[in-house]
Parts: sequence; C-alpha cells; structure tokens
Amino acid sequence: MPAYKLYYFNAKGRAEVCRLLFAAAGAKYEDIRIEGTEWPKKKPSMPQGSMPVLEVDGKMIPQSRAIERFLAREFGLYGKTNMDAANIDVVCETVTDFFQALFPAVFGSDEAVKAEKMKAFKEFVPVYMQRIEDCLKKNAGGKGFLVGSNLTMADLAFLRTLDAFDKMELKLTDTLTALRKRIEAAPKIGAYLKSRPVTEN
Repeated sequence: MPAYKLYYFNAKGRAEVCRLLFAAAGAKYEDIRIEGTEWPKKKPSMPQGSMPVLEVDGKMIPQSRAIERFLAREFGLYGKTNMDAANIDVVCETVTDFFQALFPAVFGSDEAVKAEKMKAFKEFVPVYMQRIEDCLKKNAGGKGFLVGSNLTMADLAFLRTLDAFDKMELKLTDTLTALRKRIEAAPKIGAYLKSRPVTEN
C-alpha cells in the first residue's frame, strides 16, 4: 500500500471528497491540516501554490478533481467500465455546478450582490436535486446508488453537498433522503462521519 499524505486546511472544503474516498476504501493516510497562519510559509512548497495536495510515496499531486479521480481509480470507486466513469463524472460536474452557484452567495463583501446570488442559488437548488434524481433513475433505477449498485465517487461527491443542505436547512426530496441514508449506511462512511473533526466549512 502506498504512503498517502493529504494536505489541506482545517476545513472540509475541496478536500472532503478525498477524505470520503479514503474512508470508503478503509485506506490509511495522513490527514495533514494546515492552519491559515501557517499557509504563507507552506505555500511555496506546494505544487501550483495551492491545496489540496496529495502526496503518494513522495510524489505530489495538486488539484482536487485530479486527486479525487486518482483515488477513485486506486480504490475501485470509479465504476467498472468507461461508461460508468463517464456517468460518475456527470454527477461530479453537477456537484461542481452546485458549489459554483453557492460560493458567490456565501462569500464576498458586497451584501447586495450576495443577496442576489443567494436568491439565484435557492432557485437552483431544486434544479440540482432534479438533476441528481435523473442520474439516479438513469443509472440505478432509483433504488441503488448513483451509478450502479455499488458505492462510487459519485455518491461521495453528492454526500459532500449535503453539508451545505444541513447548514442552510435546505430540504431534500424523499428520493434523495433515501439515497443519503443508503450512502451513510455504508459502515466505513457512517463511522467517518461520526468521527471527523467539526469545522465551520
């Protein structure tokens, strides 16, 4: 087993899907959380000057999506076929759309702009849920996971968005609530969710 080190801030952020992938695989890694005050000194040593970064036997991989796909392939969580992988990518890109709608509504200094973006985000939420439900229906007949009958990176990416749903008290559809329960019922995922550090984001 390679030696893995994951570098990120003490937050869920762009590293949480990576951590969920490690959890689902039951794979050991060093979860290295860097405080904001430490980042200026650490930044020059990081490829592309950003995080997260995954170190695998001394080799550094930047960019969260590249890391996620690497880990999903490593751990057999990227489907069984190329079409499975494409369908997983569809879900993951849909999750990206969700966060791209959310971030301008939460971050920024102009309150009027944030209010406008929040309105747009809340209008997008049912669209997002419908897209995820469509993926579920297409790929698993609505009863399994998002791509086939086994847990994949797609389910973990979707699960990551539910931190925002919980924090903002957004209501899931019954179908997606059932999907959430199936994902969280995976023993290693349930254990991770109960034990992970509590952070603001």
